Amino acid sequence: MPEMKAGEKKVSEKKVGEKKARAPEKNLPKTLDVKLLRRFLKLACERLTGEWALLGGMVLPFLEHSFRVTTDIDFVPLKTAGNDQSLELMKICEELGLPIETVNGAASFFLQKISDFRSHLVLIQEGSAKVFRPSVMLFLQLKLARLSESDLQDCLEILKVKSSELLSPERRSLMRMIEKLRAASGDREKQIRYDSLRTALE
Repeated sequence: MPEMKAGEKKVSEKKVGEKKARAPEKNLPKTLDVKLLRRFLKLACERLTGEWALLGGMVLPFLEHSFRVTTDIDFVPLKTAGNDQSLELMKICEELGLPIETVNGAASFFLQKISDFRSHLVLIQEGSAKVFRPSVMLFLQLKLARLSESDLQDCLEILKVKSSELLSPERRSLMRMIEKLRAASGDREKQIRYDSLRTALE
């Protein structure tokens, strides 16, 4: 190895202007559309058992009314599902090229808090498993407590396409729920969202 002369600086092997190697990108959530959703539901009906509900933002694409990007599926069992069912759901996601965390079961907690939820389910697909969607009444009930901006938009959009499904007694019941929740909320922005939803129901 040749000796360095006095005052001579060591030159890096890296060429001037050469860019650093780019770090590998993390897997981004896959945007879901109605075609992919229907494939998911078909496989779920074929390979799962029991009764399940499609909830949340993916209800609107199922009704052929997509208006915002959705990256997960709120899909929950109506009764506690075994580990074999959970594993099968993961396999279905993997088969469709979706991250296994695409299926979100957290909505089950809120569904079970509504005592008569079963009377507000609409059967949408059947095989070895049955899959339901919420009626408009149940869809709105599940959104009311949190009522974020995206929740409000979901509520307004489902009323555009399925308002006729909502019975007069259900409208009155929802208005009472909104009044109660609005009065209990100290969040001015949230109160405004409640007002918007109440207006849409009138």
